[in-house]
Amino acid sequence: MQVLWVIMSLIIAVNAYESYLPDSRHPGVDDKCYLKETKEFIEFGKVHTPVGICEKFTCRDDFVIRVDHCPKYAVPEGREVIPIDLTLPFPECCVKLKYVDQEGNTVIRSTA
Repeated sequence: MQVLWVIMSLIIAVNAYESYLPDSRHPGVDDKCYLKETKEFIEFGKVHTPVGICEKFTCRDDFVIRVDHCPKYAVPEGREVIPIDLTLPFPECCVKLKYVDQEGNTVIRSTA
């Protein structure tokens, strides 16, 4: 039990988190949200994952855009951080952890 507690305390992760963009309307458009950051429209209920922004945007029918972000991690000892890659869409763009496993294999693990 004590070993399990030590392992759990080494891998401290906060799950992906979300925020909201209220009142994402565009004048004269009543059936879509408007994402100001990219100057794009998102249909109600649709998901948008633009390359260059490591986030997922979902338009609600009340003109609120839900924004999903990459999880935040406390990096355990012996792990190397591979930073966000803005050339990939969400969640592939999120930080990855690189380490060598017990068999000596290099492992790259997504944090998303």
